[in-house]
Amino acid sequence: ISKTKGVISIEDHNVKGGIGTLVSDILSQHHPMPVRKIGVRDTFAESGEWEELYEKYGITSENVLKEATNILDSTK
Repeated sequence: ISKTKGVISIEDHNVKGGIGTLVSDILSQHHPMPVRKIGVRDTFAESGEWEELYEKYGITSENVLKEATNILDSTK
C-alpha cells in the first residue's frame, strides 16, 4: 500500500460500516492516505435490476475513474 497514492473501495451496499470503513480505520493508524468509498450512501436501498441500481448509486467504472483522478490530483 505504501507504493500507492490512495485507495478506492467499491461496495454494492451501504458504505457506512463496510470494507471502506475498515480500510480507512487501518490506514489512518498505520499509513494515512486518501480513501474514497463508492457504494450506497446513508439511505435505504431499493430493489431493481442491478445495472440500474449501480448507476443510481454511482457504482460505475466512470465513477471509479473519477475518484482515482481526484486522488491523483489531490496528491500532486
